[in-house]
Amino acid sequence: MSLSGQQRKQLQEALIDAFPDKASLEQMLSFELEKNLDVIASEGNLSQKVFELMPRKVK
Repeated sequence: MSLSGQQRKQLQEALIDAFPDKASLEQMLSFELEKNLDVIASEGNLSQKVFELMPRKVK
């Protein structure tokens, strides 16, 4: 999946709107994707964690 910078920004904003705190994001990842947020994303605020979840542009 390749997203433009603007699309990645919009996705980040949508995820933060849908999951406004770390606990709700952790729950979604655990229940829906069976993933652990702390394994995927390093320490930081919610915005930083969501950014680390975003697909990266592959060169």
